[in-house]
Formats: sequence, C-alpha cells, structure tokens
Amino acid sequence: MNIHRPPEMVQALKPKMLFFRTVDRNISAFIVEHLKQQLECLRLSFDVTLIEGDCDYDRLCDLHQPDIAMFESGIYARRSTISNAVSHPTVRKVGFFNGDPYCSSRLIFLQDMRRLQIRTYFTLSTRLSEYLTEEDADIFYWPNFIDPAVHRDYGLPKSIPVLFTGSLASHYPWRNRVRQALAPRYPIMSCPHPGWFDARAVTKVATGTEYAKLINASHVTPTCGTIADEIVRKHFEIPACRSLLVTERTAGTLAAGFVDMENCLFAEPQDVVDKLEPLLRDPDKMAAITDAGHRLAHDRHTIHHRDQVLQWYRLSTAARDGERIVQPTPFAPLSIAAPARQPMGSAGSHGRLRRLLDEARHALTAGDHREAARAFARCLQYHPLPEALVGLARCQLHLGRAGQAQNLLGDWIDGVLTRYEAEAPDPVEYALLIEALLCAGDADEAVRRLAQFPRLVHSEITWAAAATAALGGDVSFLTGASEGRALSPTVHRAFDGDAASWTAELAQMMTACGRPDLAQRVTGLADPAKTAPGTQRTPPARPSQPRRPRRDFMASHLATIARHKALAPVVKRLARAMTRNGRLPKFEALPFARRFRKFDDFVTELRDLVPRVDAARTLIVANAPPSIYLDEFLSGLAANPDLGSLQVVGGPAMSSLDVDRLERLGAREVLHLRLDDVLRGEQIARFDLAFVEGVPADIPGLGALCLAADRVILSGVSDPAAFALWHAMTRAGTHALLAHDPAYGAGYAIFERWRSNSPPLGPASLTSFSGRSPPSSRTPPGTQAMSIS
Repeated sequence: MNIHRPPEMVQALKPKMLFFRTVDRNISAFIVEHLKQQLECLRLSFDVTLIEGDCDYDRLCDLHQPDIAMFESGIYARRSTISNAVSHPTVRKVGFFNGDPYCSSRLIFLQDMRRLQIRTYFTLSTRLSEYLTEEDADIFYWPNFIDPAVHRDYGLPKSIPVLFTGSLASHYPWRNRVRQALAPRYPIMSCPHPGWFDARAVTKVATGTEYAKLINASHVTPTCGTIADEIVRKHFEIPACRSLLVTERTAGTLAAGFVDMENCLFAEPQDVVDKLEPLLRDPDKMAAITDAGHRLAHDRHTIHHRDQVLQWYRLSTAARDGERIVQPTPFAPLSIAAPARQPMGSAGSHGRLRRLLDEARHALTAGDHREAARAFARCLQYHPLPEALVGLARCQLHLGRAGQAQNLLGDWIDGVLTRYEAEAPDPVEYALLIEALLCAGDADEAVRRLAQFPRLVHSEITWAAAATAALGGDVSFLTGASEGRALSPTVHRAFDGDAASWTAELAQMMTACGRPDLAQRVTGLADPAKTAPGTQRTPPARPSQPRRPRRDFMASHLATIARHKALAPVVKRLARAMTRNGRLPKFEALPFARRFRKFDDFVTELRDLVPRVDAARTLIVANAPPSIYLDEFLSGLAANPDLGSLQVVGGPAMSSLDVDRLERLGAREVLHLRLDDVLRGEQIARFDLAFVEGVPADIPGLGALCLAADRVILSGVSDPAAFALWHAMTRAGTHALLAHDPAYGAGYAIFERWRSNSPPLGPASLTSFSGRSPPSSRTPPGTQAMSIS
C-alpha cells in the first residue's frame, strides 16, 4: 500500500538540522552550483535551516530546537563568529570539510572544529584520512554524487569526439598528459576553466543543464582524480550523461564500482590511444560500455544515495556506551562496531601525491637531504602542500640555507594568515620558522615571533622556546601561557623523537648553517627524561644505502633483447627506466641509444614542440653538462625553419657544448653571452623561445627573463633551485602550463604565453632567487605566496 503524506507532514518527520555555512562571495558560478546540490542533498534527509554569517548558537538552538548541527569549513568558507558554540550539549554536532584532501585549508578546518569542540567530521574527499594522520577524530565520507534530473541522457547526437572539461592545472597531471596523447590523433573540444575564485570571470563556462548536455553530446570524456587519486564529480557526471568515461585505475574508482572495459575505460597516457582506438572502431562495444557506466551512475551514485549523514545520526542515537560508528570504505554504509578503535577508512592504497611525499620523508629520515629536497620540491610543483613545504625547509636548514628556509616559511605562514584569516599559524611550521631564525643567529627575531602567538601549544614550540632562551632570548612571557590548554591543531606529523633528539637535530642544522658556536650552546639543553607531553622517544632511523642501478648490465644486453619483437614491451620499460634521468653515459655510448629516447616523455614533448614554434630569438641557459634534453632541443632547432638569433648563456660546464654544432644549426647568428649582457638596462630582452636547465639558485634576473619569453622550457625542475623559477612562472599568471611532470626523472615544465598585453618587464619585476617574493593581492586557494630562495 502506498501512503501519500502531505509535504508538510513528510518534512515534520525529518530530523531538524542547523547547517552553518558562510562561503566566499567571490567563488565561481559552477562552485555555487555544487554548494546548492549539497544543500539539496541534506534536505532529502533533514529539515534543514541554513545559517550564514555571525550568529549566536545558543539562541538559534532555543529558536529551532534542532536534532543535529553541521558546521562547514574548508576552501570555500569565509570566517564567521559563532558565539556560545558549546551550549546545548544534547544537540549532536558534526563538521563538514569541503575541500581537497591536501589543501592548506585543512588547518583552518581543524582550528574551527577545535573551537566548536567537534570530533566527528564528514567530507566529500575520499582521501582526507591520508592527510590527517595525527588527528584523533572520527572521519566519515559523504562522497560526490550526481543529480539525475540534470545529469542524464538528453538523446543528443554525438557531435564531439573527445571532450575535456575542467582545469588543466598542475595538480591534474594525468588529465594533461592524456590530452597531449589524444590531441594529435582525434578532434578534441576543450572547455576553458575560469578558476575557482573569480565570480566575474568573462570566460563562458557551461554549468547545470548546459554542462550536462555538452557531455551528452560527446563520445568520450576523460577525467582524473587529481594528484590525490580522488573521486571527483566528473567521475559520475560523465557516465550519467551517457558519455564514455576514460579515467585512471585507482582504489577509489574501483571502490565506486568502475570496471575496465565493462562500464569505463581505465588507461594511462602511454596506452590511452591503443586502448581507445579499438572502441572507436567498434561502436556497438563502445555503446555497451557507455550504457553500463550510465546504469552504474544512476543506480549507485545519485543524490538519493548520499544519506550517510542521516545514517550517522540514526546510529548515534542507537549506539550504546563504548560502541563506535564505522564506515569501512567511502561508499559503504555506516554501522556500529565494537568499542575498539577503528582505523580511519580510506579508498585503499595512498594516492600519488602521498606516495611521493612518503618517498621524500624516507630520504629525509635516511639523511639524504639533497634527494629529499628534490622530492619535496616535486610535491610542491604539483600543489603547495604544507607537509612538503615543511620538509623542504627542514632540508634547507640541513644544507646550510637558513635564509632560504626563513623566506619560504615566512611567506607561507603570512599567506595562510591573510588568505584564510587563520587564528594562528600551524605550530609545527611556526616552530620550524623559529629554528631557521636561530640557525641564522637571530634570537631577537625569534623572541618577537614567539610573542606574536604566545598561546600556541605544541611540544616543538616548547622546545623552540627553550632553545631561544638558551641563546639569550627572553621568553619569560610564555611562562604559564599554555597551562590548561589543549595542543594547537596541526596538519603535520608529530616529531619522531623526544626533546633531546629534537635539540640534537637543531644543533646539526646550526652547524650546517655555519654557526657551530650556537650549536654548542644548545647541545645538552634538553633532558631526555623530561619530554614534552604527547611525544615518544623512538630509536633513530638507520640510514638506508641507496641502491645503485645496474645500468651497465642492462645496456649491454638491451641490443640482444631488442631483436625479439615479442619482448617489445620489456624493451620499452627498460628503455624508459634507463633514460629516466637524462644523463646515462654508458647508455648514450650505445649506437642504438638514440632511437630508445622515444620512450622518454620529455623527449617526446621536445620533438613535437621545438621544430614548429617561432624561434626567431632563442635563448639557452644551462649550467650543467649537456643532457639528452638539451641535445633534443638543439636537434629541434636544426629542423626549425624560423630559427634566427641564438644566444647561449652558461657557466664553465657549458664549454663542453659542441660549438661547431651550434654553428651548424643554421641560425643567423650564435652569441655566447653572460646573463648580465642579456639583461639590458631597465628593459628585459624578449625571446620567442627559452630553454633553461641546471641553473643555480643565485642567478638574479633570470625569472624576469623567462617571463618575457613567449615559450619557456624548464629542464630539471625537481631541483629546489629550479623550483623557485617554476613557481615564479606559475604565480605570474602570464603563461599557460603546456606540459609538466616533476616526478619524471629530473622533472620538466613547458610554458607558453597566453596574456600578450603584459607591460614591459624590468629586472625588478621579479624578485631574484636571493630575495622574497612580494605578496599578491589575491592568490587562489592553496597557492599562497612562496619564495624558495
């Protein structure tokens, strides 16, 4: 029997929710659409009253008598004041983190939850638990979804072969590389992306029904889960609109029910053409896979399937003392479990950014600070990750670069405080800034910094204050400041050791920075028996010995293996491994070595770009022995009919470059110059094409020179010094990132100017590597001003 209740009766049966959400007024239109869908989803389960701006929680509870209160914080939130937030303890309270799992707004979210005394979090991100490893809270997943009334099959003719929607920023590496692989083979439609925080963007961006119809008109629509291997909206919107989903095979996509060649196509950039081509030639099979994806999206991932918050509310009212609510996977229902502590659920193995971060941490633990710095810099080229920034700053101190660590941490902390209006900096980041100041011998500045935030409570802050006092700083104002206060929120792991081991590392940093006198004054400062609360002494990690690849053995047998066509896939993998770092003399000596460069991604990009672009004025800046990439760049210039003036700038190592070869390129003139010669007075020389590789950190004016060029190729961007140049290019906003992969070998990036009406540049338009970058008036979230000096 179907019982039809009046709408007001149905609404009366729902639990009452107060939903506290105050968002940035400048967010883009498509983000506004997402926020509306989230609100509508909650209204399917609750009688929701939306609260915006400053308010009195006690008065609102008296007025509405809610059963549950949800507080949103994250990347789109604007700070608001909620007074009397700890009143009405019988009302269940949950937090909602709306943002990427690696976003720096995590700190603001944790600060908000601490102030509201909330220990239960919901999130759209299926990877958040990977980046809140030290947080003792219950994390539940409320994954992304589609609205079946909007995201559906409109029956439109398939007029778009391949559609790319969304951002092509650096934290979408899979999407960028797949687009580069498909563009030479198929007609592609790419939609511009307005950014996330520009409500007045003039770019026409399809949203809602218009966006759904655009997908419905396409045969194939690729998407990815960012560097975190996340589950994003497009994973469900694309199949829901009956377009073939092409995506990565990740733990998240598998958990969501996607199966390769059944309801989607799993592919990597190197095989996406080989896997897609047979489907395009077999329309029936392609339609069957597309239809299966359509059924999956509408059967399991609509707005009506996202009642996880309601599940939690009902279970929380039924749970007995000591019982816990758990959620095994992001798409699994919630249930009540035994009292034992359950691990925070995730979508399986770590995503690529977290894996790269773990590799960097392992190198840092092993004492290989240069390799760790390169790995942390690769993380930062994907996205400004706080954990990677702290790791890089720690490496800089171990390498004797106290000033660079100060600039890096100072700019980052200032950005978090101004962009997000944080109530305080992250205590781990702030303690490391104090360490950098002490390594530079500036105890007075360390005291001033400690006085700015005297209520920060953390073991590393306590140790940093003790070290400051040992160097003569007056920190008496901190006495009793932290008594009775909980530890300040942080997104970073706890220090793996006690006060004595922390002080010993500080002494090592001071010695590396040329201040052994200061190291002696802090040595023995801490009593190992008196450690700060929350710390645990652990044995020091044993440095691992790097494995030496047996490339000489592989190279000697590669020629024999290459003769067998059946072993072609093996040859391909070996060749990619052997050319990964671009400098393999033994491999280069083989007569057939050059032909295997086709397996190198950066070489492929150079061969496609350099012969066909405008090269009337070309600049080469290199300060290292020539690599295979410089060799490929020169080969491309030789095939470029527009090659004109070639200007070469480099250090002593550039003398190994074949001068005769430069002369044979066919350029009208070849000039060997110093960088000072290129920087002409108040105006920067403009180039059509620039290739930069192996530059040191102290070259002034190089950033402005690159910003003045129309196309810039950066080789070796995983080096921290080159990362500073890469960040300056991306931050300026005048160049689009055409290709980028910091995790491949030494890393590379290719930029092309898109804003042609930029004013003339002078040497002071970009701060040199030895100075601090000026703060921007408005930086997108997660891209705070940084200067790796």
